[in-house]
Amino acid sequence: MSHSIRAATSEDLPELLELEVALFPGAHPVFAADFPLDQFEVTAMASILVAMDGDEAVGFAFAHPLPLEGVGTAFVRARYLEYVGVLPDHRGRGIASDLIDHIEADAQSRRELVLTAHIPRSAVSLYRGRGWTIDSEQFGVAWIEKGSAGLLLADGVDPDPAYPIVAHKVIVPSALLDRYRFPRRSGRPVLDATLELKRRLQTGVGPMEQALPPRVAEAVAGLDNPEIRALIPPERGAFGQRIQVEATEPTES
Repeated sequence: MSHSIRAATSEDLPELLELEVALFPGAHPVFAADFPLDQFEVTAMASILVAMDGDEAVGFAFAHPLPLEGVGTAFVRARYLEYVGVLPDHRGRGIASDLIDHIEADAQSRRELVLTAHIPRSAVSLYRGRGWTIDSEQFGVAWIEKGSAGLLLADGVDPDPAYPIVAHKVIVPSALLDRYRFPRRSGRPVLDATLELKRRLQTGVGPMEQALPPRVAEAVAGLDNPEIRALIPPERGAFGQRIQVEATEPTES
């Protein structure tokens, strides 16, 4: 029987929770009883899809804006693919590929720039076959959007060893000033990405298409200023912050 993909509704919440627990048993459940699936002001930016085989939910996907931890918001120009899962008896029929295709189409309709995902080694061929870039293990991906905002965004590898690889797909290549991978050192993606960017600028490796936005250039230069380092609150978060608030030296792992 052929399958179909549709957007989830609040009535799907019990089945979504069952699928999540069955397919990702080690994760803290997202679709718990208090998940606000029916509050559209909360979930309007998320993509929650259900794969149906007749009347049975056999898979799902969940994507949302890339979180900017520490600042209490999210970067709406990038989307993080949290889950793609299909029940074992229904695999090998292209359901996972269709779920990813629908997530990509949704990102395009929202004019988002980048999709990222943390994936297991077993999923590399699936994502590569969908045109995603697979970064080496222990490497994250960073990018700078063109324009005057001067934000460096980064997604690092998952601390869960079951998902050691970052996969990403650029939706709008013309909107990015630069994109590069960076090694995991401190476990703080934006900090690690900033240090790699500074190294590239100093060594001339990987030249940019054009000059960095002033805010980014100033922040990278500021990494040498101990007065700037002293002003950085240590509890600031890990993902997607303006790089001038991440100017601390990494701790070697």
